[in-house]
Amino acid sequence: MSYCHSSCIGGYSNIAFTFGGYSNGGDRSNIDNWINNEEVVPFSYEPKRVPKVMYEHVSSRGICVDPPYIPTVEGFRKFGQGFCLDASNAWYSGVASSALPLTGYCLEWCSQNLRPDLVAVEISRDTGTASTTCYCSFSGGALPSDINLSAYTPAASRETKYPGVGAIQSTDDTANALCYQNINYSNTPKPTPSLTAKPTQKPTVKPTTQPTPKPTSKPTMKPTNAPTRKIISPTNKPTSSTVERFRNFGQGFCLDASTAWYSGVASSALPLSTTDSYCLEWCSQNLRPDLVAVEIFRDTGAASTTCYCSFSGGAVPSDLNLSAYTPAASRKTTYPGVGAILSTDAIANAVCYQNINYSNTPKPTQSSTAKPTQKPTVKPTRKPTRKPTSKPTMKPTNAPSRRIMSPTNKPTSSTVEGFRKFGQGFCLDASSVWYSGVASVALPLNTPDSYCLEWCSQNLRPDLVAVEMARDSGAAITFCFCSFSGGDAPSDLNLSAYSPAASRKMTYPGVGAVQSTDDIANAVCYQNIVRFNMD
Repeated sequence: MSYCHSSCIGGYSNIAFTFGGYSNGGDRSNIDNWINNEEVVPFSYEPKRVPKVMYEHVSSRGICVDPPYIPTVEGFRKFGQGFCLDASNAWYSGVASSALPLTGYCLEWCSQNLRPDLVAVEISRDTGTASTTCYCSFSGGALPSDINLSAYTPAASRETKYPGVGAIQSTDDTANALCYQNINYSNTPKPTPSLTAKPTQKPTVKPTTQPTPKPTSKPTMKPTNAPTRKIISPTNKPTSSTVERFRNFGQGFCLDASTAWYSGVASSALPLSTTDSYCLEWCSQNLRPDLVAVEIFRDTGAASTTCYCSFSGGAVPSDLNLSAYTPAASRKTTYPGVGAILSTDAIANAVCYQNINYSNTPKPTQSSTAKPTQKPTVKPTRKPTRKPTSKPTMKPTNAPSRRIMSPTNKPTSSTVEGFRKFGQGFCLDASSVWYSGVASVALPLNTPDSYCLEWCSQNLRPDLVAVEMARDSGAAITFCFCSFSGGDAPSDLNLSAYSPAASRKMTYPGVGAVQSTDDIANAVCYQNIVRFNMD
């Protein structure tokens, strides 16, 4: 497309080739979401009309290729395909955008906070949900303390915590991700803080498409967190070869006498071809009396494997750090499982190995609500996040839900009046962020919406802002989410306050009435109209 005018001097030699403008990532049927090319404005009125009309014409023809618009931002260079890795093959901490259209503008968005420790901008595109998530990644093992989510416009949706330190050395080759290096990065990183101080949040969506096996607070249906983000090769094998002490208990994740999962530590995402013996050896680096099992989850969609070292007692031992494993563990997971394994949840792509030397004298069960469970990257990484991670699954979140319980044991409440279907996707507040809440165990895929409404209605409170459902057709499961306003799940609300009991709490900053949704295809938002009318 070219423009010329009577003011053009020089004839054909002075023709400027341009499309007249570009989309800002919003609804492209609205002219206000198109930006004029400033080089054309002096001699053309509203040149952005041309690309808008062209887009409408091409998109009316059916499926077409939509070339992503990535503006040229000085100071960055494309390092390669995949998420960025440091010298230890670790990802970097940072902030993640909400889920954006596939034509995202990540380099510009992250450039709002150019700092010496901004090591990279990472971009993850999920063609399944037609969304893009931007990651502004910092060296140092944690997000800078003076960076808030609101420091970006639009605001970032969540923080991500990984131990990456120093300059980029490689990528993890994830097919739908890109690593852009900040060429002005100052390679003098601050000391890496301990990642165990606070549990990282889901996203997987997040994320997160994220889907790794131990359910994070929200299945990877919230774009938390896209398919898991980092695939680290297990060629750097743990040194221990003690695998004789384990026996294959059966298909699925391990369950205790109360059909509860166990707390533990999880590996980074590994190649799908990773063997069971690798996970057994990796967990054997820390053989303890309360190591009850090793669990292995393979996600064929993300082509990744995750190892879980599971402990009895309702919490990961306080003296066990992520760095106690080589390669280091990526996160801790908290579930109330206590005592010896009695069964499994029969999840098809998981396997439970029992520690035959486990000492069945568990320590007292700690409250699983003391620390918020992670959120996959499902409202994702989520996420995850849409909170893509926050819940696009691009940044690994804990796997899609682990446990399948039949909803035939219905909650006693039949109160479903007072809710109205707000729309497709997870609920968002006025700042386009998700709400904190509690999640059910994994239920069959055909669980009706009315079951979730009844289940959450067992605890009707003034701050119950919504009921959300997420269905993962790949794992054939449904999750119910009872979502509360205020930035945290109520402190006086226990998981056992629901029947069947809730599986976990999740924390997001949503406050006030529902204003919109993130449009995730496999989720639905029901508004509490009593709460809505109070705001």
